[in-house]
Amino acid sequence: MSAPEFKKRVRQQQARPITPAPRQDPAIQLSAAQQALQRHTARPVALQRQVTGPVLRASGLEQQEVTRLAVQRQAVNEQLAALPQVEGQPIQRAAQPVPAKPQSPADWVTVMRHRAEQVEGQALDTRQYA
Repeated sequence: MSAPEFKKRVRQQQARPITPAPRQDPAIQLSAAQQALQRHTARPVALQRQVTGPVLRASGLEQQEVTRLAVQRQAVNEQLAALPQVEGQPIQRAAQPVPAKPQSPADWVTVMRHRAEQVEGQALDTRQYA
């Protein structure tokens, strides 16, 4: 539909007088509502089962999974409670000299470990390394 045809159609619709809907008897309205309700609620039970079956099956599987996870979580919590409490003391490694010019992978690991120990617990400024 082109723009002029659209404008013409809009003008025609605006020009039509608006008439109120005819008043119906409340008894007729009630019976029409009852018929509509009956149409929507009177479905065969077999069809309802067929339609709702996958949804109910998925809901049941989800509930089984939630229950299974809760049981596993409880078992893990019991195992953790049975473990001895370890204080958070850092592991002390034998002090190794930090090489000035690392050559081997082991030297690089030593250098990086030393640098990490220096900044441990400090907030790092990302703009400094950008």
